Amino acid sequence: MAALRPLITSFLGVEKASIRFEKDGLRRSVSIPGVLDQAVEGVPSPTVPGEPLVIDNSIHPVNRRVALARAIRSVLFEQEAFLGLRFPHWINFNSQFQV
Repeated sequence: MAALRPLITSFLGVEKASIRFEKDGLRRSVSIPGVLDQAVEGVPSPTVPGEPLVIDNSIHPVNRRVALARAIRSVLFEQEAFLGLRFPHWINFNSQFQV
């Protein structure tokens, strides 16, 4: 975290919020009321029923095994208020972005 200190010019505080995770078969979702609502569905494996198709030995920074999935829902509310920033790729959108 110390390496990130120069990037943070002003601390905007913290906010308490409930986070809800759901898992149903190959579907995964997460929601934070008023902030985030996202869901994905795993691409079914053609060889292992009930499991997602995966890429092994990847160079992903979190895990070498990455499951493939498609977005079902992706909503980010009030990104400016939540993040305290305005990113250029969001400028043309209103306060709710959906895929």
